[in-house]
Amino acid sequence: MIQPPLILAQLGVWFCAALVLAGAVLVVTLGNLFRAALSLGVVLVGVAGLFILVGAEFLAFVQILIYVG
Repeated sequence: MIQPPLILAQLGVWFCAALVLAGAVLVVTLGNLFRAALSLGVVLVGVAGLFILVGAEFLAFVQILIYVG
C-alpha cells in the first residue's frame, strides 16, 4: 500500500472523525427515522474511511458491504 504524506493522512483522520461524530449526533437527535438512517449510513462510511486510513482495507470493505449495503 502506498503511504500518503503525513499531513494528508492526518487531515483524512480528522475529517473522518468529524464525519463520524456529526453523523452520530444526528442519528440521536433527528426525529425523522429516514434521515436518522441516512445519518447512520454516513457514520458507517466514516468508520470505513478510518479503516482505510489505518491500512485495514478488508475491514472497510466488510463494513460497507454488510452494514451499509
